[in-house]
Amino acid sequence: MKFLIVDDSAAILTIIKRSLQRHGFADSHFLTATDAANALVQIESGLPDVVITDWHMPGMSGLELLHVIRQSFQEPPIVGFVTTESTPERLAEARLNGAAFIIGKPFSERQLADAVNESIAERNAAQTAEQYRHQPEINGGARYLICLGADEVAHRFFKRIHCEVQVTEIAHCDIAALPKPWTASFYGLGGRKDIRGLCVMDHPAMLMLGWMLLGMDRDIRKDTAELPPILMEKLEAALEQSGDGLYAVPSGESFAMIRCQKINAVNPKFVEIIEKKDGRRIFHLTGAGFPTGTLIVIAR
Repeated sequence: MKFLIVDDSAAILTIIKRSLQRHGFADSHFLTATDAANALVQIESGLPDVVITDWHMPGMSGLELLHVIRQSFQEPPIVGFVTTESTPERLAEARLNGAAFIIGKPFSERQLADAVNESIAERNAAQTAEQYRHQPEINGGARYLICLGADEVAHRFFKRIHCEVQVTEIAHCDIAALPKPWTASFYGLGGRKDIRGLCVMDHPAMLMLGWMLLGMDRDIRKDTAELPPILMEKLEAALEQSGDGLYAVPSGESFAMIRCQKINAVNPKFVEIIEKKDGRRIFHLTGAGFPTGTLIVIAR
């Protein structure tokens, strides 16, 4: 990952760089510039992945820098602001012109890292969708969903439902042996009822996310039997409202959850369907004090 940090304060340049290095970007390459003109020279020498810029600088402003970058490159880098600018109209203008994030000074290291991670995940998902969009020989022009990878799911779905979960993608697991009951949510495209997506959570995942969504601090290892109805309601609402954190839709078509249900006794045919699907991603979910849960996402 290649970063370009633009600010007329040497102290802020150092703070931003160190913040990112401490939160997942230690191996990244960092460039710095003290004004927009020098930033453009460095961009022309080699396009960075992410540009983090101040707004108020001598000469060209950060907003003007954003305009030039967006107009000059067919595939521009991610551009975000770390700034003291707080005028709602100006911030809205920056977003309309493609700013990926805007963080006010002073800021926390975690706030900056989360904004950068989420922007990268959004860009990756968009690029994946675009890649499939231009492969009609593969999909025949059909409408379909794409399962997102671990990084996208971690920074889109779990970020949106406000759950601190570590997501690790695994190649396979013994699906039939996953602890029950399960939650299964089914998704369709464009208001139609034909199922194009399926998300399955095993019992530990349901417990973990359910208690996090409820904001309750309790020892869930004792709660291995029945989930309270309010927990299921929270899970269902999260799956319905944040489904686009699990899938991408190359056609840009809308999609929605058709139904969500708890499955106590799993039919072997249902397991067979999950095991045979090619468009499948399996994730292990871990959170402090919780047993490891499993999330399976399937798309077609």
